[in-house]
Amino acid sequence: LRDLYSPRMSDESGTRSANLDMQAPPQAEQQGASVRPVLPLVDGQPSGGNGKVLGDIDPSSGKTLGRIAFAGAEDVDRAVESAAFSAALWRGTSFEERGARLRKLAELVRSQADEIAELIAREQGKPRLEALTLEILPALDHLRFIIWHAERYHAGLAVEPRHPFYVHKRAHYLYDAIGVVALVTPFPLPFAIPLIQVAAALAMGNSVVL
Repeated sequence: LRDLYSPRMSDESGTRSANLDMQAPPQAEQQGASVRPVLPLVDGQPSGGNGKVLGDIDPSSGKTLGRIAFAGAEDVDRAVESAAFSAALWRGTSFEERGARLRKLAELVRSQADEIAELIAREQGKPRLEALTLEILPALDHLRFIIWHAERYHAGLAVEPRHPFYVHKRAHYLYDAIGVVALVTPFPLPFAIPLIQVAAALAMGNSVVL
């Protein structure tokens, strides 16, 4: 998970603000022209990037932070194929193993919180403190909840009967892995929302294409 998801968060957050390049000043484009673009992460490795290459612009200064190579159709196909293969293996792991991996992910986020907050602040043009308090800390809190409660939710939650006809019956919400989950997340919270949704999907035994 460290290699597969931690770098991905940086790449994805860069991708989400890359569309600002369409409105970036010419000098910003020139500043980032020589920077090697960040490639999509497929099967744990940077590769592909057959789509457009756009600049990641700091809205507060207009400076180019980096260049993002968007995934093309071939990249997406390879990512889905890799996720489908890993889903069969990941689904067979125990909740104890999944929790251990997610705890490791939480430890990595905590240890790099300052760097992540700085990157979010530059990409979003928001105060660093806001990035820390509205993205990183809530994401860690959600991770903790997911780690502790995933197995209980997977076991099923009882549904309280609300109609007299069902008083003598039992009903439960049952949760099970569905396989490959595709996530498309919004721009305003480029770190917290993807991290929380990826963690929730992984905890239930799914693989993810982000």
